[in-house]
Amino acid sequence: MEEMRRTEGVRDVYKGRFFQSPGLAPTFQVYMAPVVGPKYKLLARYGNSVQEVMVETALGKEELKEAVLMCTNRVS
Repeated sequence: MEEMRRTEGVRDVYKGRFFQSPGLAPTFQVYMAPVVGPKYKLLARYGNSVQEVMVETALGKEELKEAVLMCTNRVS
């Protein structure tokens, strides 16, 4: 989340709920969905754990995808 906060065009990043999924994700996965206006909901999955992350940004969908890829590559 700290990496994402430092990304140009990102205004705010905060955690949503954390929950266990019945399905198993063998690798780290991130799903992205627009919420309202400039906000996106990211679902980060690994194993059966899921963390919601809310992102408020001026970036478009493709730019945000690229930013998420860069951040996850730096952290992993």
